[in-house]
Amino acid sequence: HIHGSWKVQLNDRALLLQQVNTRVFPDPHALASNLQRVTRRLRDAFRGGPYRTLTPIPALQGGLLAESEDESEDAWWRAFEFLDGLRAHTQPTSTAMVAEAGRAFAAFSHALRGLTPSELAIPIPGFHSLSLRRRQLLEAARRTRLDLRRAPEPARLLELAEALTKQLLPLEQAAIDGALPTRIVHNDAKLDNLLFDAA
Repeated sequence: HIHGSWKVQLNDRALLLQQVNTRVFPDPHALASNLQRVTRRLRDAFRGGPYRTLTPIPALQGGLLAESEDESEDAWWRAFEFLDGLRAHTQPTSTAMVAEAGRAFAAFSHALRGLTPSELAIPIPGFHSLSLRRRQLLEAARRTRLDLRRAPEPARLLELAEALTKQLLPLEQAAIDGALPTRIVHNDAKLDNLLFDAA
């Protein structure tokens, strides 16, 4: 959904070719560095287990990124082994699928427990900031000029978001102050960020 993606067939080998979206990820090298560290950890942890992970293909110039040869565009490319026989789902088809998704994301977190956050770059500044997200939500609500007195459901949801945010902001501040340990998590743990066996 974010990167331009193509399946490329080379004789008997299929690749997933992606053009990195630098509007969303302004530092593609940080993204590539994280990808290399994380996939290496996952591959080691999942060896012989029920999960597969992406296999990045190194660029001819080294590293995981290749810069576009067209100097008029700021384009970065990466490639992976194409994983056949898998499907993405935006909606679950069963409670078993939901349970398996939960196990997969838990396995992801468990596999990365030895990495510290300082070993990974922040690919999207502010992405994990609850205080930033709160400001963005309040600004979006203000820009809509919605009369909340006449729109009870949006008003209720905004009040709920504000109440929950106020409970969580002290935790964010404690993490910033170093009083709360931080861990590596997926932070976009939605169903379509996993691939399932087609059967």
